Amino acid sequence: MRPHPRPISVKNASIDVVSTFPQARLGHVYVDTRKGTISHLAAPASSLAVSADGARVRWVVFPHFEAGSAPRCNAISRAEAFALISEQSFNKERMGEIGFDALCVMLTDASCFQIAYGSTTDGLQLIREITNI
Repeated sequence: MRPHPRPISVKNASIDVVSTFPQARLGHVYVDTRKGTISHLAAPASSLAVSADGARVRWVVFPHFEAGSAPRCNAISRAEAFALISEQSFNKERMGEIGFDALCVMLTDASCFQIAYGSTTDGLQLIREITNI
């Protein structure tokens, strides 16, 4: 598979949190959209530099912030991950069989998880545990 680094949408309080990371490059902040205040976090230069190289998906993580909650991590099946990704795919009808096959290939060797966390520190720790870094 070919990686496709792209900006990540961040909203509301997440903008202030993400802006504290040393290499974060945020775009214009849009206030009063239907999703609240939003901005976009640029893909890291290191990701852009290797975007022509092949890549293999090893982990798929569905994060959920719950203020004040204890961190939780649940492994989910690739079939469940497929369904969750499909729910968020705005162009699945347009892509049809090609998109279906690409998503199947992407998930072939992936370990998939849903995480919930009450702080950025907890969320990052869960990611470290999942990826063993």
